[in-house]
Amino acid sequence: MESRTVSAIYDFENRLGIFPDVDGRFKFSVLLMNGADVPRHEPRFVFFAHKIEDLRDKARQITLTTKELKLLNPTTRTSPIFRTNKDAELTKRVYRTIPILMDRARTSGGNPWEFSPWTMFHQAGDAQLFTDGEDLEKQGFKLEGAIWRKGIDRYLPLYEAKMIQAFDHRAASVMTADGNWLRHGQTQDATLVEHQNPEFAGLSRWWVGEGEVMKTKAGPKRWGFVGFKDISSATN
Repeated sequence: MESRTVSAIYDFENRLGIFPDVDGRFKFSVLLMNGADVPRHEPRFVFFAHKIEDLRDKARQITLTTKELKLLNPTTRTSPIFRTNKDAELTKRVYRTIPILMDRARTSGGNPWEFSPWTMFHQAGDAQLFTDGEDLEKQGFKLEGAIWRKGIDRYLPLYEAKMIQAFDHRAASVMTADGNWLRHGQTQDATLVEHQNPEFAGLSRWWVGEGEVMKTKAGPKRWGFVGFKDISSATN
């Protein structure tokens, strides 16, 4: 992009079986380059095309300059994906009006909120800290709401992304499906009656000792937490 040698990028999905032996969800791209003597300042992009005719649809033709890529993704300079040029123009306007949360590309002033991203617990690296309800019950703990208690000791629920939906932190509980070879954790959606009960809390598969939870809060003073759900298949 900075050398002005990118002419166009056409992004295709294999939904129509252009490659018969490849799954329809897989994607491939056509990259068009021009010589340095013929610079292209506004390369053309088309995303999610299924056939050549889609490239001629003006509503799907998007232009992105190097400056706009820096605006949208200043750290990675990767191109976002838009289905229409209206989506692209709306997104550009938002980013011109509202700065991003943290700009790692800047040497100073890029993190005015003193934001620090981190993972509290990871199922792959912290599994030794997780305990299930059956084990806690054997140890004499009693379940109160979503928290296991015994005296002053408490085990707090480990929230998984599947337990949360937009504007709903009590969307579902997670049950263990022992018969599944993959995806052992399956959701059990909260009912309307459960949502109407202010004391209802979704139950997790795992709990973590309160002391271990407090350790994750050590270090620089944190005056607030923001959780976000960003785990799914690319086809969802």
